[in-house]
Amino acid sequence: MKTYIKIILLIGLMLTPSIIFAFPFGPGPGNLEPACAHCHTKGVFGEGPNQGMIEISIDKKAVKPEEEITVTMKTSGGDNGVRGIFIVNKDQKHPARDGWEIVSDYLGKRYNYVEQGVAIKDEHVTWKIKAPRSPGKYTLMGRLNYGINPAVEIPKDTENAKFLLTEPIYIEVAGEAITGKDQISTRDLLKIVNVQSSLREFSDFGINWLMTLVSWLLFTIAVSQHLLRPYYVRSLSKFTFNLGAEIWWLLYILTRDLMSVMAFVYSLQITFPKHLLEWAKPLGGNYMAYTMPMLVGSMILGAALGLKLFADTERSPRWFAVFNILILAGYGFYTFGVFYASIGIDPLVHRLAVPYPR
Repeated sequence: MKTYIKIILLIGLMLTPSIIFAFPFGPGPGNLEPACAHCHTKGVFGEGPNQGMIEISIDKKAVKPEEEITVTMKTSGGDNGVRGIFIVNKDQKHPARDGWEIVSDYLGKRYNYVEQGVAIKDEHVTWKIKAPRSPGKYTLMGRLNYGINPAVEIPKDTENAKFLLTEPIYIEVAGEAITGKDQISTRDLLKIVNVQSSLREFSDFGINWLMTLVSWLLFTIAVSQHLLRPYYVRSLSKFTFNLGAEIWWLLYILTRDLMSVMAFVYSLQITFPKHLLEWAKPLGGNYMAYTMPMLVGSMILGAALGLKLFADTERSPRWFAVFNILILAGYGFYTFGVFYASIGIDPLVHRLAVPYPR
């Protein structure tokens, strides 16, 4: 029974990083382009049957320049935490690109992206927006992200994001164009949105890479502790106070194994296949090749820890040797992977330092 409990705990630890760092509950409301949320759209356990649904309606289809209209969206379904709801133009970009000004959203802010809990039903999401200053025919759509059934057909040019789009609605803006200087120009607003998007991606990548370095440091401590086992045995054997020796030995075992487990858990943050696929998207396919040694090292460390569940690596010289060979091999692969990725990924990261085309 104890063995089964250990196996369950180990599986839980393996799944924890993916649950925590996948941000299945969204990045929070804001002025975002849909591409900002491409890595949060599905969630870890988003394979269920709950199909998302989104509908859009407006109170006026013919307005004057700068006249306010109310856009209403109704959503349902979804598998994970929240539904992410965008109001976008015909190109699935921020409405400000076409001159629309968001007066208020249903949260009382001025965001084009809001979130709604999947448990909320029949609650409409509304925006009050101001029409562009120039006459013409404009298009608005609603977009739903997060927890969508993977069976939904996804266009190839949308960075593999899982989402649903409403049918487009057309608004005719007729009348004399209004001149005057905006408080902030549409062009400047879009620059801000683009920079915000890039900073979000860059900071997310930085967090992932920081966790990689933390896991490597933990891995280093764990390996050092295991290699120092003979030293601890010799030192503690000189103790004349048995209780003191037992306490120090217990602290050594707990610290050593805790460092090993934490190194494995943190390494999954960057090497978990789900994250490899996500980060391969903005950085390019080469990202997976650069991180593969780390993935191999992480899996070898996991195998070494799994060996502890079934073999006595403390008393049996054979299993002790096998364990140390595994953990040293895993550490070698992981260390090489960190060095290799540091050199290889650096040019790729510079892509995120500049707002990518929208």
